[in-house]
Amino acid sequence: MKIEVDDSNRMRFPDLELERGKKLLEKLPMRLSKLEDTQALTKYLANMALPGERWLLVRDGDLWAVSYTERGLRFSPAFFWNIEDAIHFFLFKLTGTIVNVDLRE
Repeated sequence: MKIEVDDSNRMRFPDLELERGKKLLEKLPMRLSKLEDTQALTKYLANMALPGERWLLVRDGDLWAVSYTERGLRFSPAFFWNIEDAIHFFLFKLTGTIVNVDLRE
């Protein structure tokens, strides 16, 4: 799925938001290792039970996107302005429950 954004309506975020996001994503695998039912986790990607099925958390333009991927195709992307919201939604999709994880430690 390709989403095109008209640059005239695009709100730019400073590099500070991207740097903050990178720092939080570095902490994510450590936090997820404490949860059950997570497999083969990398910074942005969690493999599910079936081969080729994954939940993906990526920076998509000025937004953070959480989407389901199967055999290389992205489905049902959800977009977030805030990295913390994206991470919590990512965790919710992985576990099926609301996970309270403090990422600020």
